[in-house]
Amino acid sequence: MMKNKTKIILSIIVIAIIVLSCYYYVYGKPAKAFSLSYSSVRIPISNPIMVNIDDKNLISASVCFAPATNDGRGYYVPLFFTTGASLPSHINENYHLTEILISSFGKNPSDISINVAEAYWSKIMLVVIVSNYNDALTLAPLASYLNAPLIFKGDNVQNFLERNHIGNAIVIGSGNYDVGIKRLNNRAETWDYYLERLEENGDKCDYIVVTNPNDINKPVMIPYLSLNTAVLASYRKAIVVTGDYTIEQSWITQLGYGTGDAGSGERGEDPIDTLTDDDEIVLQKNINTKAIKLDNDIDYAANFLKNHEMSPEYLALVGEPVSLPMLYIKNPIWYENANNGDNGEEYLASDSYYADLDIKLESAKNAKGEYICYGEPGNYNGSNYEEMNTDLYSQELAVGRVVSRNLLDESALLVRGFNYEKPSRLYHSILTSRVTGTSSQGAATVEANTFTENGVQTTKIILPPITSTPSRSYTPEEISSTHATGNPARMKEADFVIYNGHGFPDGWYYWWMHMHDYENSPDTIRTEDVENLGLPSSIVFSASCLCSALDWPMIWNGSSDERPGNPDTFFSLALLHAGAIAHIGSTEESWGAFIGGTVNNLTYGDFDMPNFYFKHLLDGDSLGMAHINAKMDFVVKGGNDAFTKTCFLENVLYGEPAVNP
Repeated sequence: MMKNKTKIILSIIVIAIIVLSCYYYVYGKPAKAFSLSYSSVRIPISNPIMVNIDDKNLISASVCFAPATNDGRGYYVPLFFTTGASLPSHINENYHLTEILISSFGKNPSDISINVAEAYWSKIMLVVIVSNYNDALTLAPLASYLNAPLIFKGDNVQNFLERNHIGNAIVIGSGNYDVGIKRLNNRAETWDYYLERLEENGDKCDYIVVTNPNDINKPVMIPYLSLNTAVLASYRKAIVVTGDYTIEQSWITQLGYGTGDAGSGERGEDPIDTLTDDDEIVLQKNINTKAIKLDNDIDYAANFLKNHEMSPEYLALVGEPVSLPMLYIKNPIWYENANNGDNGEEYLASDSYYADLDIKLESAKNAKGEYICYGEPGNYNGSNYEEMNTDLYSQELAVGRVVSRNLLDESALLVRGFNYEKPSRLYHSILTSRVTGTSSQGAATVEANTFTENGVQTTKIILPPITSTPSRSYTPEEISSTHATGNPARMKEADFVIYNGHGFPDGWYYWWMHMHDYENSPDTIRTEDVENLGLPSSIVFSASCLCSALDWPMIWNGSSDERPGNPDTFFSLALLHAGAIAHIGSTEESWGAFIGGTVNNLTYGDFDMPNFYFKHLLDGDSLGMAHINAKMDFVVKGGNDAFTKTCFLENVLYGEPAVNP
C-alpha cells in the first residue's frame, strides 16, 4: 500500500514539474529584447513584376510584394497587380515584365507572405506581422521603410522565424513569438512609431493616402483599387488612413446629372420629376454621412502630422466614388437665368472639401442643430457644408484621386508617375470646340503663348491653308475625320493637351447638339478614339463640362447613341488607360467665355483655369500643387461669384498628386 502511495506521489511530482516547465517555456521565460534593425538584405530584382491575382481570395496577400520592391528611400522596382486584365500593348512594350501567379506562393495569406519573404530577401533581421488586410495596408509603408517583410499571422510563422534566424518582429495587436517584439496596438501607435523612424533618419512625411479596404469584398464600381495603397504609401513615405466609406452606387447615379431627375430633369428640360426634394435630400445625406466621415479622418491625419511638426501637403484618394465617395452639394448655379437668381437643383460632386482643413464638417447636425442637407443653395441656414464659406477656397492639401478602369490600369498609372522622365523636347496640343473661335482667337491663343514662353512647342500638323503661326490650336473640322486619323488633335505627340469646349462623360463634342451618328461624325473625340492611342505620359486638361463625371448611369439617355455610363465608357478613365498620367476636368456643368471678354473678372471663364494650371506646372509645381494653386488663382480673380465657385468645386484631378513633370 505504501509503495503504491509513493508511486502516485512521485508521478504527481513528475507531472507537476513537466507542466511547470512547459508553462515557463511558453510564459515564464524572460521576454527577448527587441532590437530595431534596417539591415535585412533584399535579393536584387532585374525586371518589373506583375502579380497576377488568379485567386480573388488571395487579394490581401498581394500587399506583401510592396515591401519587397520598394523602401521609399531610393530602392524601387515597378510593381503591377492584375486580376486578369492585360496592359495595352503600347504600355506593355515599355517594360520587360516578370509575371507571377499569386497562387504559386501558397493557398492562404500567411503562407504566401512567408514564401514572398524567402523569395525576395537573402537575410531577414526584422519582420512586421499583421492579422488582416486593413492592418497590412496601414503597416506597409513602415515595413518598406524598415526593409522588413510583411507577414500575415498563421500557424507556420514561428517556424519561419526560427528557420531564418529572425530575432525581431513588430506585431500589430495580439500574438506571441519567441523573438524580440515591438507591439503596436492601434493606428495612432503605428503612425507614431513610423514618424519617429522617419525623424531619426532625417526624413519627413507630408503625404496622406486614404483608401477603403472593403473594396475587395463589397460591391463597388471598380474593385480592388485599395491594393495599390501599399505601393503608393511606401514610395511616398505616407501615412495610410483606412475606413469603410462604402456607399450604394445607386445613390450617386440617382443624383448624377444624366439621370433626367435630380440632374437634368430639374433644369426644366423634362417636366417629369420622380424624386421629391425630400427623396433627394435623403440620398444626399446618405452619401455625405460617409463623405464627412472621410473628411474628418483626413483632418485627424493632418493634425497628427502637425503634432509631429510635419507639414501635410499631399492627399491621395485611392479608389472610385462608391468606395471613397465625393461630397455632394446642391449646385449653386444653373446656367439658364442664373444671374437672376434662378438656381437649379442639380447636384455637384466634389473632392475639394477633402483638400480643405479649415472647415469642420459634422456627420449628423450642425452647431445650430440643423440637418446637414437643410436649405436651398446659397441659403443653407448655417449648414456645415455651405459652399459660400470663403474658407473653403483657400485649400491646404493638394488632392488627387488615384482611380482607373481597373486594378492594372491603376498600377500602370502609378508606375508612369514614379518613373516619369522629362522628354528632351516638350510639345502641346490645344483643341477647340466650334464656338471657341479659330486657332488665332480666344482662350487658345493665350494658352498657346503660355506654352511657347516656356519653351513648349506646338505639335506639327499640315493643314490647308498652310499657316506660319508658330503656336496654334486645332478644331475637329481641320482634321478630315477625327476617327480615321488614329491621332486626334495630335495627342500622341503632345505632352500637354488642353480642350476648350463642350464635353460629356464620354468625350469632347464639337457641337453641344451632338448628331448621334458616331461612325460618320467628325464632330467628336470620344472614349473609342483615345483609349488605344498610345499616349505619352501626358497631362490632359478638359476645360469643359462633365468630362470627369463618374456618376452617370446612362450617357445620351434616350438617343440613338445611348450608352451605359461605366468605367469602360467614361472618357477620363480612357485617357488614363491610354497612357496619360493625369486628367483634370469637371464633374458637372462648367462655363466659359468662348470668344473672350471679361465675365465675372475672368477673361475666358473656365478656359482660364488650364492656363493658370500649366503656368504653375511649367514653373515647377507638381500635378497636385499646380491644381490647387490654379484653382485659388481662379477664385481670387473670379471673385465671390456662384459661377466661379462652382467651377472651383467641381474641378478634380485624377492622378497621383505628387508627380512632378
